[in-house]
Amino acid sequence: MRIRDALTLAVAVVLPGCGGSEPTTSTPTAVSLRLHYQAPDPASLPPVRVEELAGCSHHYAPGNLAVSTSWGAEGRFALLASGVYELTLPAAPVNQDLWIAFVDITLCARTDSVYVTRGVSANEVPLSRVEAPEGIPHLAFRLDGAGRVLP
Repeated sequence: MRIRDALTLAVAVVLPGCGGSEPTTSTPTAVSLRLHYQAPDPASLPPVRVEELAGCSHHYAPGNLAVSTSWGAEGRFALLASGVYELTLPAAPVNQDLWIAFVDITLCARTDSVYVTRGVSANEVPLSRVEAPEGIPHLAFRLDGAGRVLP
């Protein structure tokens, strides 16, 4: 028997012992979440309530556009274009209820809440489910393993 034939035979004997099954793919436990926020046009908002302007803006300014999440990730929206902001969170958990919350100080002294509850999309899907446990409004959703948002 030649050496090449012996090696071919050895490989043929060893390979089936390696399991012989197809490799399995695991389901991801986290996916990237790309958020967009379209700030409201100031002309569409009620007039500024001057008596609340200074204190309100000062109080909320440090948290402006800083996102908190149910899974502990944090980030701050960055200006993408006029009135459009973007943030990517790299490891959002899948197949569970999630939420994000943030304030926009341009809403301060114009609306009843500085918490954003509209104009937000996650992975290009508009978020519309607003929940407010403990009085703090947030946008709720789910992510599947492929990164699809279920609002």
